[in-house]
Amino acid sequence: MRRLSLAFKNFGIILSSDQLELFEQYLVLLHEWKSKVNLTSITEREKVINLHFLDSLSVIVGLESEDLNKKTALDVGTGAGFPGIPLKIAFPQMQLNLLESNQKKVSFLRVLVDKLGLSDVYFYHGRAENFAHDFSLREQFDYVFARSLARLSVLSELTLPFLSSKGKAIMHKREPIENELEDAQLPITILGGSKPQIVPVKHPNLPDTSILVIISKITSTPLNFPRRVGVPNKRPLKG
Repeated sequence: MRRLSLAFKNFGIILSSDQLELFEQYLVLLHEWKSKVNLTSITEREKVINLHFLDSLSVIVGLESEDLNKKTALDVGTGAGFPGIPLKIAFPQMQLNLLESNQKKVSFLRVLVDKLGLSDVYFYHGRAENFAHDFSLREQFDYVFARSLARLSVLSELTLPFLSSKGKAIMHKREPIENELEDAQLPITILGGSKPQIVPVKHPNLPDTSILVIISKITSTPLNFPRRVGVPNKRPLKG
């Protein structure tokens, strides 16, 4: 894991030997489960380290030196735990909430969190469209993360309702992003978000097209959003 440690230093992240060991255990469990659940098409060790672990931790580039410890975060459509679990390993005092619609993946996540001995991690099996109308979750989080689940106009409807006032949605994307930004401009405003901030992610081990799209919550999301399951993707809000 020495290479992983060196790679993380590019983001200003210094991990202890115990934290690096947790990433090693994560790799082992991904390998053990790959025949049971389609967790990720990326299985080679170096690619997992770079395109999953390192990419997940690139969130720190958009934090403007703010620490995730003692913050509340929701990872929407977390899949095999990206970016939430790598961030939890790096910031162990963060409260992490994992939202995933695939039951087998949730089962993997429960085993993973138990094996890694992570605390203050909560699981939600279902769709963002439903959970965003649960007032124990709606507008409750400092941060919401999402990794390229859909176009920006759709992602905004699935993430912004969960954000508390002044909270931030941080979404992993790739350039070019101009068309998505244009389509999402009015929907983001309707949903209570700020003008998106585009932050390039510069790291020798990641694609040079990697960016973060960051949207701050500036007003409450109208109660009729998100729309029912499947609608945001089928009929994205129009700019």
